[in-house]
Amino acid sequence: MLISTQGLIIREKSMGEADRLLSVLTGERGVIRVFANGVKRTRSRNISSTSLLCYSDFTLYSSRDTYKLNQAETIDSFYNLRNSIHSLALAQYLCEIAGFFCVQDAPDKESGEVLRMLLNALYLICGGKKDPRLIKAAVELRLLTLEGYMPDLTGCVGCRIPPLTRGAGVVGENLFFSLENGHMRCEACAKDAARLIALPAGVLAAMRHIVSCEPGRLFSFELGNDAKDHLSRVCELYLLHTANCGFKTLEFLRTVAE
Repeated sequence: MLISTQGLIIREKSMGEADRLLSVLTGERGVIRVFANGVKRTRSRNISSTSLLCYSDFTLYSSRDTYKLNQAETIDSFYNLRNSIHSLALAQYLCEIAGFFCVQDAPDKESGEVLRMLLNALYLICGGKKDPRLIKAAVELRLLTLEGYMPDLTGCVGCRIPPLTRGAGVVGENLFFSLENGHMRCEACAKDAARLIALPAGVLAAMRHIVSCEPGRLFSFELGNDAKDHLSRVCELYLLHTANCGFKTLEFLRTVAE
């Protein structure tokens, strides 16, 4: 049976001299594996549209849980990512974590938003007008939220007192984030809790925006330079703890960090 779908190639693996095995993030069935026979040959009409980080329109042969490429047309190759090793490394990392957390070849209502989020992130990286630290943190935390790991940022999980009702009345003052369970604790309730990281007011506001905003506004926030570093650290640590593993692309990204 022939099917058509649009998707972003988030992973590719060479199979022999001429073939590729593609991992494609789609909006309907999460991540699917596509066997692309002969696409590495110089005369293949699908050679460019089946490369890593290419967003393409695919026509596939589908048989049970197997997909074979019939043809592909490039929608966007995000060519400018190749102009910077840091940009390319960041894009590959975002693709790897999406592949790790997204549903594999099954109907998934969240896949469409994950796909749009990644495409928007790649556009922003190519444009160079958004700080990569903010793009990275937004994708990490929003991805976790969409896949069922949304943190509780409403108030202290211990005493349940919202930040605004505290004596100082400053959002985020003396609040800490638990990497273990995604909860917040105030200073008084944090004494015996493990793996906590402080949440300054601006960082907490950014995290609340990321988990609750409309999809089209995900990247529409700014922070000071120190707060960007802090947000990036919190979101990365939370993702790594949730995944309970490391990512090779993240290790590489760290080595080329600007």
